[in-house]
Amino acid sequence: MKNWAVFFRFLLFIILLVIFFLWGDSQDWSFGKYRFVTGISSGPLIAKKGGFGLTSADFVRKVGGIAFGEEATPSHNIKDKKIGFTYKFDKKDGQRLELLIGGEIYSPLIYDWELIPIAKFADNYYDACVSLFGKESTIYAHDIVYHTAFNNTLLGLRLLQADIILINPKELKELPKRNGELVVGAGELCHSSGLWYLIDLDVSVVLSSIDFQSWVMVDDGEDIVFDASNGLFEITGSPYYYFWKQSSYDQIVEVSNLTNQLKQKREELRNLNPDVYNAAEKTMRYAAFFRFLKKYYPTDWNNFLRTIGDVNIEPSVKTPTKWYLRNGFNTPDQTEF
Repeated sequence: MKNWAVFFRFLLFIILLVIFFLWGDSQDWSFGKYRFVTGISSGPLIAKKGGFGLTSADFVRKVGGIAFGEEATPSHNIKDKKIGFTYKFDKKDGQRLELLIGGEIYSPLIYDWELIPIAKFADNYYDACVSLFGKESTIYAHDIVYHTAFNNTLLGLRLLQADIILINPKELKELPKRNGELVVGAGELCHSSGLWYLIDLDVSVVLSSIDFQSWVMVDDGEDIVFDASNGLFEITGSPYYYFWKQSSYDQIVEVSNLTNQLKQKREELRNLNPDVYNAAEKTMRYAAFFRFLKKYYPTDWNNFLRTIGDVNIEPSVKTPTKWYLRNGFNTPDQTEF
């Protein structure tokens, strides 16, 4: 009996120790008046649009966030040119991705906190990035889940904000603070547009005028093209919000007039907070470009992944996993679509 008592005390100690390590580094995030907390995630987010795409009820109900799955194509100017690519440790952050196209070297501006997660995302089969609809979501709290590439990264935090910003642009346009402190990545502007009130009003009028259930930020059907000339490498194409609702026959129907109206307002959406929209846009563009490289240069791609595998990303971030709704922390008006 004595031995069993010692064993159970030891087991309790181990359990408490595990809880301490899991929760001891907790980080609370504030998005305006809303509080998000970190903790044990129910993730990872494992979802892919598949054959039925955005008409799949299972997919949009599970994701309801952001999903990028397209593959980029080369411009007519470079379609027959071989592409070499590598990661240069000795270069300045933001210039470490080196491309060799048609005998010319290009160093596009993409920082490690963006580059590393996007490359790992593009290498993965699943194309959903972030969702408020984790399996532990209830009427009291959103269970926030992430693709493994974006979990506990600053880019994952930016993608979360790109998803939720339409819920309440006035409160959710500002970059979040961790325990009261702003956390930013290299190259970020750290401000929203001074015209946010007019932009918020314009977007809010459109959203309130049409009935919908929810949205997913996607790249479906976007013409994502990369080009290199005169020392400049660029990728075109931008994400958009796909709005949907459930029909009486339990089918998913696109609210196409709302989708199309917000497509025309992508620059206004960017101006709500340039850092947030730019992060989503860069994720979409480079994920599509990296999928092209993976498909046509598989050996070089695997070598590239091995090179970046142990690169440390700064700043270090723990992404939030819960957004409480009706327990005194938050009472957002439109979170339950």
